[in-house]
This record gives sequence, structure tokens and C-alpha cells, in this order.
Amino acid sequence: MKKLIPLILLLPALSAHAEISLIKKMTHAECMQVIHDSLDMYNDMEFCEKNTNEETQRNGMLAWTMAGFVNSKSAMSPICPTVKKMTKQEQTEMFSRYPKSHEPEEVAKFCTSENRNRIAKLYPTYSKLHKEYDDFNKSKNKEENE
Repeated sequence: MKKLIPLILLLPALSAHAEISLIKKMTHAECMQVIHDSLDMYNDMEFCEKNTNEETQRNGMLAWTMAGFVNSKSAMSPICPTVKKMTKQEQTEMFSRYPKSHEPEEVAKFCTSENRNRIAKLYPTYSKLHKEYDDFNKSKNKEENE
């Protein structure tokens, strides 16, 4: 019975998904997670953020950069080969969770405290991922120029 307990403790670690990375191939689910997270951060900055300070400006730039990254076929294709152009219906479905205007009722649906807290946790994660991506590209470009 004593050997069974350590095995049970290992099960969550064994079933955990690989870490998301912007420099190596990801599963379709991981790619879609990056897309959703990027759009969530972008819309959070666009519709929810009221304060302007160094941190929110940095987060805003990251959100804008990540939204551009996931929109870039050349950036996404190597790491997300399974993600194809969405149909109009898929686009409508994906964007239905975001405000269509700055009207208070529209914004209130998305800018809930629960949603804002969840999205706030994404910024440090994606900041690290973007730095990894940027460092990788700088290194790759340096090697190509030598």
C-alpha cells in the first residue's frame, strides 16, 4: 500500500499538458489556448482597463503584440500547423464573448471581476513566453548573419 501512494501522487504530473511555447510545435488545443488567451488580454486592455501606469501600459503592449502574433500566419504556422483559417461561423463564435462596443452593458458582460482576475494571471506567463520567442529570434538572426 505504501508504494501505491507515491504512484497516485505522480498521476497529476503525468497527465499534465506540456508547457505552451512560442518557439516549438504545440498541440491544437495549446494553439487554441494561445489564441483565446491573446484575444482575452487584448480585449481586457481595450474594454476593461481604466488605470494608466507603467504596468498597464506594458500589459497593453503585450496584449497588442500577442494579438498580432496569433494573427500572423508566418509566426503561427511553424508552431501551430493544425490551426487553419476559421469559417465565418467559427469567427462569430470565438468573438461572441467579447464586447462589440464600449457601451456599459456590453463591457460589463466581459469585464467581470472573475474574468479580470483570470486574465491578470496571463500577463506574466505571456510576458515570459514572448521574451523567450524574442530571444530565440534574435539568436536565430544572429546565427544567420554570421
